Amino acid sequence: MIKLLKFYSETCGPCKRMAPIIEEAMKDFPDVEVVEIDVGKGGLAKARELGIRAVPTFVLEVDGMVKDMRLGEHSVDDIKKFIAGGK
Repeated sequence: MIKLLKFYSETCGPCKRMAPIIEEAMKDFPDVEVVEIDVGKGGLAKARELGIRAVPTFVLEVDGMVKDMRLGEHSVDDIKKFIAGGK
Protein backbone atom coordinates (compact mmCIF):
# COMPACT_ATOMS: atom_id res chain seq x y z
CA MET A 1 0.00 0.00 0.00
CA ILE A 2 1.25 3.47 -0.90
CA LYS A 3 0.40 6.52 1.19
CA LEU A 4 1.19 10.18 0.72
CA LEU A 5 1.48 11.79 4.15
CA LYS A 6 0.83 15.50 3.85
CA PHE A 7 2.12 17.45 6.85
CA TYR A 8 0.63 20.93 6.96
CA SER A 9 -0.73 23.72 9.12
CA GLU A 10 -3.95 25.66 8.58
CA THR A 11 -2.03 28.94 8.95
CA CYS A 12 0.68 28.04 6.42
CA GLY A 13 0.44 29.92 3.10
CA PRO A 14 2.53 27.43 1.09
CA CYS A 15 0.43 24.60 2.54
CA LYS A 16 -2.73 26.27 1.28
CA ARG A 17 -1.21 26.77 -2.17
CA MET A 18 -0.20 23.10 -2.33
CA ALA A 19 -3.70 21.77 -1.58
CA PRO A 20 -5.08 22.09 -5.15
CA ILE A 21 -1.76 20.89 -6.60
CA ILE A 22 -1.92 17.69 -4.54
CA GLU A 23 -5.57 17.25 -5.49
CA GLU A 24 -4.73 17.57 -9.19
CA ALA A 25 -1.73 15.21 -8.99
CA MET A 26 -3.73 12.56 -7.15
CA LYS A 27 -6.11 12.20 -10.10
CA ASP A 28 -3.39 10.07 -11.73
CA PHE A 29 -2.96 7.90 -8.60
CA PRO A 30 -6.38 6.72 -7.42
CA ASP A 31 -4.78 3.80 -5.56
CA VAL A 32 -2.59 6.08 -3.39
CA GLU A 33 -4.09 7.13 -0.08
CA VAL A 34 -3.53 10.74 1.03
CA VAL A 35 -3.22 11.17 4.79
CA GLU A 36 -3.43 14.79 5.91
CA ILE A 37 -1.62 15.52 9.17
CA ASP A 38 -2.14 18.96 10.71
CA VAL A 39 0.90 19.68 12.90
CA GLY A 40 -1.17 22.22 14.83
CA LYS A 41 -3.86 19.70 15.73
CA GLY A 42 -2.24 16.57 17.06
CA GLY A 43 0.17 15.82 14.23
CA LEU A 44 3.26 17.30 15.85
CA ALA A 45 4.33 14.02 17.50
CA LYS A 46 4.26 12.16 14.15
CA ALA A 47 6.15 15.03 12.50
CA ARG A 48 8.85 14.87 15.18
CA GLU A 49 9.03 11.10 14.86
CA LEU A 50 9.92 11.52 11.18
CA GLY A 51 12.28 14.47 11.77
CA ILE A 52 9.99 16.97 10.06
CA ARG A 53 10.71 20.55 11.10
CA ALA A 54 8.81 22.57 8.50
CA VAL A 55 5.61 22.45 6.49
CA PRO A 56 4.48 21.65 3.94
CA THR A 57 6.30 18.32 3.95
CA PHE A 58 5.23 15.33 1.92
CA VAL A 59 6.22 11.80 2.89
CA LEU A 60 5.85 8.86 0.54
CA GLU A 61 5.23 5.70 2.53
CA VAL A 62 5.30 2.29 0.86
CA ASP A 63 4.12 -0.71 2.86
CA GLY A 64 4.54 1.23 6.10
CA MET A 65 8.12 2.31 5.37
CA VAL A 66 9.23 5.84 4.47
CA LYS A 67 10.51 5.80 0.91
CA ASP A 68 11.04 9.52 0.26
CA MET A 69 10.27 13.04 1.53
CA ARG A 70 9.79 16.43 -0.07
CA LEU A 71 9.71 19.81 1.66
CA GLY A 72 8.06 22.98 0.39
CA GLU A 73 6.10 23.91 -2.68
CA HIS A 74 6.22 21.83 -5.86
CA SER A 75 4.53 21.71 -9.24
CA VAL A 76 1.93 19.13 -10.19
CA ASP A 77 4.53 17.37 -12.36
CA ASP A 78 7.05 17.27 -9.50
CA ILE A 79 4.48 15.70 -7.18
CA LYS A 80 3.52 13.14 -9.84
CA LYS A 81 7.18 12.14 -10.29
CA PHE A 82 7.59 11.94 -6.53
CA ILE A 83 4.61 9.58 -6.17
CA ALA A 84 5.54 7.55 -9.25
CA GLY A 85 8.90 6.85 -7.62
CA GLY A 86 7.10 4.79 -5.00
CA LYS A 87 5.34 2.54 -7.47
